[in-house]
Amino acid sequence: MIGRLKITFLIIFLISIFNNRLEAQIRRSIYSDLKAHKIGDVVTILVNEQTSSANKAETRTSKQNEMGIDNKAGTGFIDFLTGFSASTSSDNQYQGSSQIVTSGQFNASISVRIFKILEDGNFLIKGARVMDVNGEKQVTELTGVVRPQDITSSNTILSSKVADVHIFHKGNGVVEQGHRPGFFTRIINWIF
Repeated sequence: MIGRLKITFLIIFLISIFNNRLEAQIRRSIYSDLKAHKIGDVVTILVNEQTSSANKAETRTSKQNEMGIDNKAGTGFIDFLTGFSASTSSDNQYQGSSQIVTSGQFNASISVRIFKILEDGNFLIKGARVMDVNGEKQVTELTGVVRPQDITSSNTILSSKVADVHIFHKGNGVVEQGHRPGFFTRIINWIF
C-alpha cells in the first residue's frame, strides 16, 4: 500500500513538473513582449523596396583633314610642264548618346519562420508565399538575417532591416506568358 502511494505521488509530481514547463513555454509574463525568439516562430516582413538608377553617356568626336597642292606652269626651258593642282579633304564626325533609366517598386508583406539561430544571436529567416488565382501563380520567397532587437512587439520588421536579404518574386500564367516573345521570335532575335 505504501509502495503504491509513493508511486502515485511520484507520478503526480512528474506530471505537475511537466505541466508547469509546458505552461511556461506557452505563456510568458504579462510584462514581456510576445516577440519571436526561437526556431519556428513567425515574423512578418514588411517589404517596401524601391530601386532606381540612371546612366547617361554622350560621345562626340570630330576629325577634319585637308591637303592641297598647287603648282604653276613651268617657265623658261621647262615651259612644256603644264600647271596642275590637287586638293583633298576629309571630314569624320561621330556623335552618340545613350541613356538608361530603370526603376522598380515592390510592396508586400510575407510571414517567414526563424529557421536557425546564429552564433551571434541573430536569426536566419526563411519563408515563401504561393498564390494561385485563376491559373496565375505568384511565388514570393524571402531569406535573410535579422537582429532580435529589430523585431517589433507585433512581430514585424521592415525589409530594409533584414541583412543579406534575398527576395524572389515570379509569376507564371497567361499574363506572364503574354510578356514573353514567341518561340520563333526568340530564334530570329538570337540569329540576328
